[in-house]
Amino acid sequence: MSKWAKRVLSALLACVLVGGSVPLVASGAGYGSNGKFLAPINSPVAGSVAISTRAQLEAIKNNLNGKYHLSKDIDLSGAEWVPIGGDWGFNGVLDGQGFVIKNMRITGSHRSAGLFSSLNSSGLVQNLGMEGTNINIISNTNFTDVSAGSISGSVGAIRNCYNTGDVRATDNRTTTSSDGYKGSSVYVGGIVGLGGTLTDCYNTGDISSVNNNTSTYEVVYSSDCGNNYAIAGGISGSSAKVSNCYNSGKVQATSIPNTSNNNIAYAGGICGTIGSGTWGEGADWILSSYNTGAVTSRISNKGTIEIGGIVGWNTGSKIDKCYNTGNVFGESTGTGCEIKAGGICGSNYWSGSSISNCFNDALVSAKGYTLYIGGISGQNSTAEIFSCYNLGKIYPVDSTVVVFGGICGENYYAVIKDCYNLGEVTNGGFTTAPQNARAGGICASNLYEKASISNCYSTGTVFSFALYAYFDGICSRNDGTVTNTYCTFPSTVGTYLNDDKMKDKTSFVGFNFTVFWDINPTKNNGYPFLRGVPISIGDDEPKIPPPAILQNKPIFFSTETNNKVASVPIDFSDYQFINGASTYNHDLALVGSVLSASAYIKEQINEGLSTLEFKHIEQANYDPYGSRDQVAYSFGVKQVTCNGKRYNLFAVIIRGTVGKEWYSNINIGRVNSNMNTHDHSGFSEAFKNLYNKNTNANHGLKRAHDKRPNIW
Repeated sequence: MSKWAKRVLSALLACVLVGGSVPLVASGAGYGSNGKFLAPINSPVAGSVAISTRAQLEAIKNNLNGKYHLSKDIDLSGAEWVPIGGDWGFNGVLDGQGFVIKNMRITGSHRSAGLFSSLNSSGLVQNLGMEGTNINIISNTNFTDVSAGSISGSVGAIRNCYNTGDVRATDNRTTTSSDGYKGSSVYVGGIVGLGGTLTDCYNTGDISSVNNNTSTYEVVYSSDCGNNYAIAGGISGSSAKVSNCYNSGKVQATSIPNTSNNNIAYAGGICGTIGSGTWGEGADWILSSYNTGAVTSRISNKGTIEIGGIVGWNTGSKIDKCYNTGNVFGESTGTGCEIKAGGICGSNYWSGSSISNCFNDALVSAKGYTLYIGGISGQNSTAEIFSCYNLGKIYPVDSTVVVFGGICGENYYAVIKDCYNLGEVTNGGFTTAPQNARAGGICASNLYEKASISNCYSTGTVFSFALYAYFDGICSRNDGTVTNTYCTFPSTVGTYLNDDKMKDKTSFVGFNFTVFWDINPTKNNGYPFLRGVPISIGDDEPKIPPPAILQNKPIFFSTETNNKVASVPIDFSDYQFINGASTYNHDLALVGSVLSASAYIKEQINEGLSTLEFKHIEQANYDPYGSRDQVAYSFGVKQVTCNGKRYNLFAVIIRGTVGKEWYSNINIGRVNSNMNTHDHSGFSEAFKNLYNKNTNANHGLKRAHDKRPNIW
């Protein structure tokens, strides 16, 4: 096992045992006088000036090129702190020597705020702890950029430092000017607001970037001048080189202001954005780092959210050996807003961008007009994802257009290889069906001829809208190439394997089990796993949950004759479908009777199926021949496990006309004056119409029937 893998596994074990945030080293077992530092601390450099008081710390402003070190903890309680460096920045060295600066408070209007306003290219801060930090700056003046971090507002080198306090910056400008700039950017990070090279650092405080800019200007030089950016990261807000760092604090980016500006929010557990600034040069990176904190973002009006467990937007840079266990959620309220959300990265964009040896084990969800959601990246565009896996649930809520998958939502002229998904890919609590929705175990859409997926598998349930959407065990739309892909859910592009075959090494043609892959019946529930990437799930086989019982939540329905209400307690178990499925079971028949009686009432059928632990429930009334001849249908799916094997269980409930079922069994479309000529085929033809509502084999009930696994 690699050194990195051992470290990550130890961190995960600590999370399970402690139940809180996950430090790389436990308190008292690390470095420094308090045991909270991640790396060894050497003696200060020759000629360094010792600092032990607030006054001496403030005096650094008199020589911004000097070398300094702390000789004890310093408490900054009382007067607010004025960032060292002002408009010039710090060029020297501050070595904390394992000591802590406590209770630093900065509020009011600042352009760049932290212990230092900024660190220039030669500036260095190392071995310093920041505890009780409280930064909450608000810009009401004509700053186009605002940045805040506990150590520095922007740039510089920072090593072996940590922060446990909160950092927040807000742009509240309402000014009118003719200088051509009406947009603004707010950069916030737990360690540094903008830029920097950071090693062996961590943050446990809450991080928030808010852009409320409502400025209006007479002249705008370019379209970008009208963008309002809110950018937040647990370590650095933007454009950083990060290695061996982690975040456990909450990270939030919010851009909700001007109706004429684009509102753009980038949020990530480690960085809001990384990128070279020049396409494809790959100047930034995030290596061997992880996040356990929740990452959220919100915009209004028009614009974009790019949000990820590690980084929101990656352009031309490398993300390697990282993982996320913090939930990711983005929300937009404007028509036309776009959200890209991923367990690792929101948008992995442009040549040179890569995500490798990473995993996500957290919920990834979004709500808005257009959604791209993936377990690793929301969108993978002309970039690469390899040697990654997802365990988290992929869960879009309300949207007009949604593209979501176990590894990425959309793979656009891009590459996915040697990846797997064990997470559930499901649509959420939609109030109305979207106009377009696609879901896939690996990705929803593999777009255009240069897009490729190879050597991948998925065991997670994949579900989108039964009659209005497309879903596939691997990929629901494929314009590129898909090779050597395997799944336990039906697929038109991948190879279906039952649970036994999914645990058989010989099933995986094309997989390199010498270099990239391994398989062991005691690990990863017996499924193949990636060498060098730690396994974050237990080795025990899933257990069958206890039977669900409706005795305390009866389903009510009314008779047509006297409107009496009858409640029926139902005893229901998954075993009814797995053991002795061909034998009559009275309880199962009772389940079907009561659910059928409720088929026309959405609230009742939803309650019944939900209590029986079915998910992705749809209900609709269907009227193919006239007002008297009707059919109601409901659709649900759940995954059950028996003796270590997974089964996909579908519920399809259809009922004819309420109170006069015989109407639905007469083909009213063929009625003539002689009632005796009715052929009693109305119900079967209504079902046929429903079944064939769309001829595409990926559609609804037809797909569920034609592509059913052989375990049915």
